[in-house]
Amino acid sequence: MVRNNISRKLTDWVLCNSSYSLEPAAFDTNPMIRPIGPLLASNRFGDTTGSFWPEDSTCLKWLDQQQSQSFIPFLWVVRPDAYPAGFQDRVGANDLIVSWAPQQKVLEHQSVACFVSHCGWNSTMEGVSNGIPFLCWPYFADQFHNKSYLCDVWKVGLVFNRDERGIITRDEIKAKVEQLLLENSKYKANALNLKEKVMNSIKGGESYCNFMNFVDWVKS
Repeated sequence: MVRNNISRKLTDWVLCNSSYSLEPAAFDTNPMIRPIGPLLASNRFGDTTGSFWPEDSTCLKWLDQQQSQSFIPFLWVVRPDAYPAGFQDRVGANDLIVSWAPQQKVLEHQSVACFVSHCGWNSTMEGVSNGIPFLCWPYFADQFHNKSYLCDVWKVGLVFNRDERGIITRDEIKAKVEQLLLENSKYKANALNLKEKVMNSIKGGESYCNFMNFVDWVKS
């Protein structure tokens, strides 16, 4: 934090992967920080970005076979050794498990109803940019702050609550899925409204103008 504050005083520009429509108070308080987001792999949807593991694009064909806005079956992106023996056999055809997926393409797919996420910032921006409601499972660092944005400020998601043992139970997951998708459509409506605001910022909007002003400054 100290290094960041010192570095900021030495710079002419501070660019941020966000949008004014997402965090107006933050940018009003810090006017020298200019939002240029959302920075996706490309603002032409469909392009891929770099990843630590090979992406398994077969999941997209599997998603093509699912109903629109479905939440069972589910797609789970997780390391192969992260689930217990026999798990795959028990869930049968109700899921597809892959070790890494083209997340941006997955989130824009019509069959995806919601996004269970640890709420890292890149994932948050991708989900918001695609109008997807969130089920939040923050783990550490900025994920808790991002969860607060999603659930309390933007109102496009719900957070899983742990029981007295510190466990998120299957009953809690079931209840939050039903609340998010079945009991009230406001979360999806809010997500679509937020998507429109965010995407407008990169189509001749403030993020676009900030970036072009930066390019002009570099050229000068």
